[in-house]
Amino acid sequence: LGAIIVTAAAIACGMLVVTLTHPGGPVFAVMMKQVDLSWGRSNYLAGFLILALPLALGRALSSRTRAEGWGWGLAMALCGMGLALSASKGAMLAMVITAVPVFAMGGKGMRRAALVVVLLLVALVLVFTVGPLKQVMAYRLAASAMDYSMSERVDLYRLAWDAFLSHPLLGLGLNNFSVASHVLRGLDTVPHQLGLGLLAEVGLPGAVLGLALLLWPLTQAWRLWRGAECTADQALYGGLLAAWAGMLAHNQVESTVYGEQYKLCLVLLAAVLAAFSQARTAGRG
Repeated sequence: LGAIIVTAAAIACGMLVVTLTHPGGPVFAVMMKQVDLSWGRSNYLAGFLILALPLALGRALSSRTRAEGWGWGLAMALCGMGLALSASKGAMLAMVITAVPVFAMGGKGMRRAALVVVLLLVALVLVFTVGPLKQVMAYRLAASAMDYSMSERVDLYRLAWDAFLSHPLLGLGLNNFSVASHVLRGLDTVPHQLGLGLLAEVGLPGAVLGLALLLWPLTQAWRLWRGAECTADQALYGGLLAAWAGMLAHNQVESTVYGEQYKLCLVLLAAVLAAFSQARTAGRG
């Protein structure tokens, strides 16, 4: 978990450097979504940040010492800063609909965690409404920008569905959707929707298997969270649940799972969930 959190915090710091050193200025960099690193664009990087943010909160609340708690809290704040710089509407929405309910439905300690998430979201809103990035909000939510974003995704969804209908059993092949998508705007791009992407590339049998592999860790996180016996465990397992659920929610409008670095983090997180589940089962036995 620490590796995922520290990686995301380092990404946020890298995004800050890119923002501050952009030739067009910080506001222009965020507005035009040019806060990219050499191996990932802002929407992709936002996937790391919302994966790590609830994990950092869970580690902070389950820490044994105050210093450790403050360290994970700092990492969470850095992830929040990076999320603001990414200006990713999909990532922010995914965190709202997953992290807030998970932490709010727990005990007293968990409700404090939910309050932390809400305060972080309020800070993000203020930055984009009355703060230095208010121009970004006006530009990103303009009718023309929203129409372009939605129409582009709808075109991709339609193409993915047509590809599935043409190759329902075997699909186009892994990572081959980007080849087919080149006909839309002369660019290679990913499906931006998890289910349709799997259907298009690996067909119905592959999509069922792929979704089963992605939903299994979610069920393990849910069981751990519901069976937590103390506030510290509930916070830790709540962070795991919110992270995995947020990943699934985010990938309904993005395709971060196509990134090799992101898949490494997902494998690490799945391994942690498997280890906790095995330890809990052994303890009961």
